[in-house]
Amino acid sequence: MELCRPQADPRRIRVAISSMEDGLSATGMVLWKRSWMDRWDIQAKDNPFADKLNKAKKYVVSKTLRKLDWENSMLVKGNIPEEIRKLKKEDGPELQVHGSSNLIQTLLKHDLVDEFWLKIYPVTIGNGKRLFGVDTIPASFKLLESKTSTAGVIVATYRRDGEIKTGSFDLNNQTRELKP
Repeated sequence: MELCRPQADPRRIRVAISSMEDGLSATGMVLWKRSWMDRWDIQAKDNPFADKLNKAKKYVVSKTLRKLDWENSMLVKGNIPEEIRKLKKEDGPELQVHGSSNLIQTLLKHDLVDEFWLKIYPVTIGNGKRLFGVDTIPASFKLLESKTSTAGVIVATYRRDGEIKTGSFDLNNQTRELKP
């Protein structure tokens, strides 16, 4: 998957429902305060991932934090959707959201998600947080790529594709183009 974008393109926001190690190079991260605090201990550990995380630009969304001590961290306050829109207009690498379920709901509500990078595991737990909450706006996403691991994990990349488009589930009579 391409993580860098041409400078002329608007900055995208990718929601990555996967481990952060999978795609952290050449990105900025947008984190809800809780996710930023949960990941704080990673910076001190001696592992290759810590170096990538320390070097990544981190935009931390919070109403209560006043100071961020972790290198390359910037505080995002005020009207969060508007501040995220401003970030998207700036030059810089792709912005990724890992975890941060409350932030994801805010981004979905305000149509600020450009791409989903999902890992779908073949298990059911029965409870937990929903990816698409009640305030999620109706939107279409186009499948860009999908792979299946030997364990049955589906890794899929979807990009925002405008307004809702309906189609058919009949594999012999498709109304939208499907790519193998």
